[in-house]
Amino acid sequence: MKQIGTVRAIPHPGDKVQNMDNTVMTWVHALLFRCRQCSGPLTLQVTSDERNVEQIDGALHQLICDCGWEGTFLGVQALRHWVAPWGDLGTWG
Repeated sequence: MKQIGTVRAIPHPGDKVQNMDNTVMTWVHALLFRCRQCSGPLTLQVTSDERNVEQIDGALHQLICDCGWEGTFLGVQALRHWVAPWGDLGTWG
C-alpha cells in the first residue's frame, strides 16, 4: 500500500506535549476518507508536534485513489481521525 495525500496546513497554537527530558513529542495523525468515484478507502498519515486534531482537520489534503480519481478533502471530512504518539518511545507491546 502506498502513502497518499499531502498536507497544506496553516500553523497555529496547539497541544505540544513534552517528554520527561523536555523534548517535544511527535504525534502521528491517521485519517480515513472514501473515494468519491469508486468508494474505496483513502488513507493519509501526517506527523506533527501537536496532538490536537484542529490543525489537521482544518487543512486541505490532496488525495489520489488507485482508481485514478484525484481530489481535495478537508481533514474534518475524514470518516475517522486517529492520533497516536510517534517517535523514540521504546517498544510498544
